Amino acid sequence: MKDGMRRALLAVLLNMHHLVLAGSAALTAEVPIGNTQNTVIDPSPGFVGLPLAPPHSEGRQFDRHRACPTFRGHRMMCGVERDEWNMVAAVVTPQHTVLELGARFGTTSCALAQATNNSGRVVSVEPDPSVHAALLANRASHSCNFHIVRGTVGSTPLALGSTFGGYDQKTRKPKPGKTEVMVPNVGVAELERRVGGSFDVLLIDCEGCINELPMDQLLPHAVLVLLEMDSPNRVNYAEWHVLLTSLGFQRVWHMLDSFFSGNQPPHHALWQRIDPARPELVSCEDYARRTNESLRCIDPGLRAGSREKSRVQRGHRRLPELLRKRGLTAQTIMQGRLRSGPAG
Repeated sequence: MKDGMRRALLAVLLNMHHLVLAGSAALTAEVPIGNTQNTVIDPSPGFVGLPLAPPHSEGRQFDRHRACPTFRGHRMMCGVERDEWNMVAAVVTPQHTVLELGARFGTTSCALAQATNNSGRVVSVEPDPSVHAALLANRASHSCNFHIVRGTVGSTPLALGSTFGGYDQKTRKPKPGKTEVMVPNVGVAELERRVGGSFDVLLIDCEGCINELPMDQLLPHAVLVLLEMDSPNRVNYAEWHVLLTSLGFQRVWHMLDSFFSGNQPPHHALWQRIDPARPELVSCEDYARRTNESLRCIDPGLRAGSREKSRVQRGHRRLPELLRKRGLTAQTIMQGRLRSGPAG
């Protein structure tokens, strides 16, 4: 083994060991409000060549209801993120710069690395310390170039929920006077500095964290928003429908989750900023036919008489209030677009 490769492997192993110890401590220790760890950003490794991304990385052993053979991860079922892998493959290109909110074990992070030709212009955010060692190991074993934020994005520190190690770990605003397990936070500007530009793609799969994200800083530069609507009891997604529509986005994909087959599966949505100069994206139905994927595509518009349409209509009547609540205005969005210039 060459000296450079030996040093790189040793650095990865030491980092993993350090993270396992840090993650174990976070499970047992409580940190008072206002006292967070130092923010940790693990830079993209700079691998040469394309990554090994799922599902192809799993070969014939791929089984959507079992653990991925080549990815580490506690209580992980390999196909749980396949809808997101498909959306990424359909619309993300090497010209994009991506912010992923909710990396977990890194399967979708590697799909993003593949879609961007392993450029390193992907930042994947994961606040749960109990999965950081697996996330780092999976990034290294699959040669995926993406930065890792072991914390949250924004200016306000957030607390972890109590589901340590579970797939549905959540962050939330700390409760005054209560001892909380806090996580580090990093600002949008610092992440933009790391990747050398603004994020034009947002992938949001973080168990309802969209309410805590600094969307007033992220949406001005975004042209695509890939959103998993997985927390309807926590997030009013009809309000976000109203906000995105009012700020120049159009929902162009809408899917029911293909992994969960219950009566109320999560939904997935792809939002695109309206721009006549930008090429039209492939539709969900056309992509499914082209790739032979079993996607549960539904009409991206609002169906007449649907509960969603009535909720969105109620939200439109509160639009000024919703914009103020999120610090969003059409003017700030336009200013952001002028600063960032045209995006791919």
